[in-house]
Amino acid sequence: QSILAFVLKYKKVAPTEIVEVFGLNMETAMEWLSQLKGKGFLKEQKAGNGFFYSVQENILACDAEARICLTSETKKILKEYFMSEPNIPKKGPYITEEQPGEVYWCSCGRSKNQPYCDGSHEGTEFQPMAVKVEKEGKVAWCGCKHSSNKPYCDGSHTKL
Repeated sequence: QSILAFVLKYKKVAPTEIVEVFGLNMETAMEWLSQLKGKGFLKEQKAGNGFFYSVQENILACDAEARICLTSETKKILKEYFMSEPNIPKKGPYITEEQPGEVYWCSCGRSKNQPYCDGSHEGTEFQPMAVKVEKEGKVAWCGCKHSSNKPYCDGSHTKL
């Protein structure tokens, strides 16, 4: 569930609710809320000693069908416009010799054990990708984290 979908559902939320529901730190929650506010989706309102965020009226004024459509598209919107970009640890593939089994490919680019996850994504929206290696052999893992064929290299690093 995205932050925008959450706010749409509950109409108004405090930043602490975003921290609790999404498991983010306050700085990240505030950054996301500010970005949504800056794009015209949310407005900030004072409440006692604190404040909360609510959805702009023009979004709520949409007919029911449009709201359902917007809600189903929020993850795509957030991914394209609001989510952090992964770090680029290498502008090229990590070529490794793999054995059959499961590995976890790092999607955030922060791992010190590239191309594998070491838990450095903690506190971000990124999650490692579980990959089942079927047979022994070489694998060209994406090092730039921008491949259209994640977790495998597709040459996207040449366009960065």
